[in-house]
Amino acid sequence: MRPSSERSGYRNPPGRQEPFSDPALRCLTSGNPRPAPIVSHVPNQPPEPLTPAQATRILHENFAPWILALNLTVEQTTPTQTTLRLPWSPTLTREGGTLCGQALLAAADTATVLAISAARGAYCPMTTVQQNTTFQRPIHETDVLLTAHVTKLGRTLAFTDITMTPTPPPGTPPPPPAAHATTVYALLG
Repeated sequence: MRPSSERSGYRNPPGRQEPFSDPALRCLTSGNPRPAPIVSHVPNQPPEPLTPAQATRILHENFAPWILALNLTVEQTTPTQTTLRLPWSPTLTREGGTLCGQALLAAADTATVLAISAARGAYCPMTTVQQNTTFQRPIHETDVLLTAHVTKLGRTLAFTDITMTPTPPPGTPPPPPAAHATTVYALLG
């Protein structure tokens, strides 16, 4: 197949290479459909659900050390949602002893990857396209449960809704959410 510059009639200046000279990336400009994603399940059948242990393995094999330092634990996985626990730590607080927003954003982003992996039945490379977060009330000296719900899983994009709720003291009703996020992810494989 000819490079895209030859098909369009555009010529790169001398010394400049074709923007996507790697054959694996050339499909991005060639008009060819993306390669089929690698999945661990039989086509036209629902994927095997990920267990919390499998999701934990994905977390430890694919995330940066500073994310692992948050000590997130996978509480639950289903084909449509995943719940993580962000344990309280004084290292994650800001003035006044409230949990910092950056920790919640990173945890929500991580919960999204694991929820999409659970919905697909396996991990695949993906990246954040958009994350919108609203902080509704402060979190003081308690763990946070992050529940990421996959609202749409497409071939190239996935959409999730994440609720961040402080864990209640034993014997008390659950408190209202402290933060809420929505994310859009590009699926790269």
